[in-house]
Amino acid sequence: MPEWRFQGVRRKGCVNAQDVLGGLWMAQMRALVGTIGGDSTLAAVTPFFRTTGSVGAVAVRKALGIEGNSFADVARATAFTLAFQDEGNLIRVYSNGLQIHDLEPCPYRGAPWELCWSRDHVMYKAFLSSFSNDLEPHFDHDVEDNTTNCVLTVTKGHRVSLQGEPLEEFTTEQVRESVPADVLSKFGVQYAGEFVANTVLAAKQALGEQWRSVLIPAGEHYGASLNQRITGATRLTGIDLASVGMVVEFVSSLLLQEGKEDWVQGTDWRKEITQCPFSSRPREVCEQLEAMYRGICCSMNPNLAFDHGSRMTEGHGSCMYHIGKGSGACHKDMSEVEEPLLSLKTRLARGEISEEDYLRLRQLLLE
Repeated sequence: MPEWRFQGVRRKGCVNAQDVLGGLWMAQMRALVGTIGGDSTLAAVTPFFRTTGSVGAVAVRKALGIEGNSFADVARATAFTLAFQDEGNLIRVYSNGLQIHDLEPCPYRGAPWELCWSRDHVMYKAFLSSFSNDLEPHFDHDVEDNTTNCVLTVTKGHRVSLQGEPLEEFTTEQVRESVPADVLSKFGVQYAGEFVANTVLAAKQALGEQWRSVLIPAGEHYGASLNQRITGATRLTGIDLASVGMVVEFVSSLLLQEGKEDWVQGTDWRKEITQCPFSSRPREVCEQLEAMYRGICCSMNPNLAFDHGSRMTEGHGSCMYHIGKGSGACHKDMSEVEEPLLSLKTRLARGEISEEDYLRLRQLLLE
């Protein structure tokens, strides 16, 4: 499959690191809420997400060289956390606060309310506290033009009215253009990765070793849905080892997992990862990412399995990703679907079905 298709997807922002990690976090939270309930989920994740907010604020200050605590500083820092998500936001700074308007639908629309609460009222409160302990966030819905996009207001004290006209106004797009792409990308993966990692740790604390029975299947199912998005965006129709390896490498590169690919006699795909933003996290975080990759592989071809050999989280110098013949999370025998898949390819070649129909029907066969 031509690499340019993946470059096009990356360039157009169809699938980015925030999509990958944000979607995985949403899957984790759904699974956790469905298992232990909303109240218990919030109790479990709250201390971890407070840490996420505090650590994120320190990282933003360092990346942008922010030393002050003015509302303009808070606005710039907040806009930076939104910029890597490719969201459209309008930021207005006032003499006694700031306001952020969503210009596009929130990527977490449809997520469990516990996810939004933990992000907006726990993590963001901790983020603001690094500037001033009396800063209060208030979230509302924008009623202009009958939209339901969020509006975030930050003031000293709860529900304080903003005074006068905006002193400054800018968009997240302007922030993206003012920050080096590599700085934004690195921060984005680390920041979004904190949510994924801390949800794993919260689940382990709440459920003990049973956390795997909840979050690992959620990761596998999410990997399958992520693969569907990627293959749909790239028009990738193959299910051979090369095609599967391309998708895994694409996702791995989005997550800044740097290393060298290796093909073993055309029967195995390997990638030795020597730099990974998750290398200092507990092993359980690796297991969650492994579940996602396994879901990608098995949804493309159930006869191919993904496994994670050595891990940097266990003290090794590198991680080894491997794809080869075997049985992974999906156990459907490929022989059951080979003939229908061949028929689909023939119909596609004859122009009897569109590429969209082909991808949709192929996914149904492989589920």
